[in-house]
Amino acid sequence: MSKMFQVYAIGQALIPVLPPPLPFQNAPTINQTNYEIGQLVFTPPQAPTAFYLYAGAGNWVQFANSSGAILAIAGTANQIAASTSAGTATLSLPSALIAPGTIAATSGFVGQSSNTAPTAGNIGEQIRSAVPFASAVTSTTTTVTNVTSISLTAGIWEISGIVMYTGMTTATFQQASIGTTSATIGTVGDNAIQSTFVSTTAGDFGVSIPAWRLALSTTTTVYLVGQGTYSAGTGKLYGRISATRVA
Repeated sequence: MSKMFQVYAIGQALIPVLPPPLPFQNAPTINQTNYEIGQLVFTPPQAPTAFYLYAGAGNWVQFANSSGAILAIAGTANQIAASTSAGTATLSLPSALIAPGTIAATSGFVGQSSNTAPTAGNIGEQIRSAVPFASAVTSTTTTVTNVTSISLTAGIWEISGIVMYTGMTTATFQQASIGTTSATIGTVGDNAIQSTFVSTTAGDFGVSIPAWRLALSTTTTVYLVGQGTYSAGTGKLYGRISATRVA
């Protein structure tokens, strides 16, 4: 008894319609010209061409257009779906991506190319709060006082601060700190700094706290605090705290 085949011309490919395909017999290599997919053999054309696969029930799925560009790759749950628009490939990642190995960035993070601030959650996002001289906070001698505070979401941040002192006549000692506990001086040399600047007038002076890295697992309030020791005058504090997301 003879067998009958139907042959369809798809670009430069000839694909016979056969009984249901068997599983892969051998994995293709980069040097093969014929790729065995079950019982279907496809010889790639030399020039770009449209490419279709038979999906059963009279349906054909087009994977590439006549220029050879991939049109779409549709995935099931936890897989990547790719599509093109005007020659640009777009990858859509599901909420839960299962990969056979690790996925590594090959070109690093792209910097902002304009003066637009990075959006919330992105590297380079900055949260800041500044108290001007006109709104300086009153602080009695030796009392640790909150100057201002900011709220930071989960992530890794680098935080710096400036505390200015004013109105403290005969001041002898100053401290400033950034930390997650209200009205508290942190570790000197880490997130806190001390100064023994001596003032005989009520002029302004200040201290600064260089970048201090803080890793947060949940939204947290970070305080800028100051403390001055003085014997006369009405002491006040003002300044700025800023945090930049680094991861």
